[in-house]
Amino acid sequence: MTIRVLLNGSIYTPADPYATAILTEHGTVRWAGSDAGARSITDNTMETIDLNGRLVTPTFTRALAPVTGKTTAEILTYLTTAHHAGYHTHTLTTDPNTLQPLIEAAQQFTSTHTTADLRILLTNTPPHALTETITHTRETLNGTPLTLAGLHANTPTEAQHLADTAAQTQLTLCINAHPHLTQAAAAAQTIRRTHPHLTLRLDTIKTTPEETLNDQELQALANSRISLGLQTTAENTDLARRANTIGTPISIGSDPTLDAPLGWQAVKIFATAPHGISARSAFAALTRSPHRALADANPFAGQLAPDTPANLAIWNVTELMVQAPDSRVASWSTDPRARIPLLPALDVPLPTLERLYTQEQ
Repeated sequence: MTIRVLLNGSIYTPADPYATAILTEHGTVRWAGSDAGARSITDNTMETIDLNGRLVTPTFTRALAPVTGKTTAEILTYLTTAHHAGYHTHTLTTDPNTLQPLIEAAQQFTSTHTTADLRILLTNTPPHALTETITHTRETLNGTPLTLAGLHANTPTEAQHLADTAAQTQLTLCINAHPHLTQAAAAAQTIRRTHPHLTLRLDTIKTTPEETLNDQELQALANSRISLGLQTTAENTDLARRANTIGTPISIGSDPTLDAPLGWQAVKIFATAPHGISARSAFAALTRSPHRALADANPFAGQLAPDTPANLAIWNVTELMVQAPDSRVASWSTDPRARIPLLPALDVPLPTLERLYTQEQ
């Protein structure tokens, strides 16, 4: 690891909406600001990188990706594809039988690519065997963090057992909400009453005319600090919009298949729908929000701000813009009073990844 200065670009950071440079030190963001400011603090001990107008953003985070039953080669293919889409952090659902292929794929991937941040979500484990399985899994993972325990909560008794186990083992609990969304939401509310401090998320949500959440239910989830993991589908855009309005936390990319849309394509699905959300909200739901839903130790992880992990994606972009929250309102803005960092325009070719820099480098 080293001290690195990137300048002459556009930095997507809450620290300074007009930032053109960023400094990282030993895997941590230390400063963002102007090129002139960067040059004033640069010396020959630092690595200097000319961005040539490129965009720098935090890396994407996959809220949930299933690898149960996948071979080492299939998992490696997914990790490589996601890397080129700008992903560094992945929450991978697996059962104990798939741990070895996952470990082998991760070792092969990190030998040729930027290191991936893998978090493991256990599934397909009988409730009575969950504690023993968690212990065995932690021993098998050789340092890869086991951060989540999640299964279907089909009955109140099963839901409580899952919650008890997650609390005892200090894990986040994710409840599979597909296809029974309202049932899963009710189970989460039941758990919250007995476990007020447990981190809870509903996952793989896909709304249908028969299974959706009304505004009252969304407000109850917000009040109970229960977040939503949404599948990357157009059917979820209205739910995302209403959840944002009410204040229910959402993550995009909680999908039941590995080949779901990734990165900027996912942003475009949610930001260009007739009743969707802004590109800025969609981007946050693919970067910062998944970290918050997992109760990351750093509350600002998933964005580029001082003292956050230096997980940076550098993009070749066609145009940058500020997008209004409502797609019916003009999206272009150059008004400096807006103080909103720029994101790529979505009606032109989407950004392509130049490279990733991560905190491990």
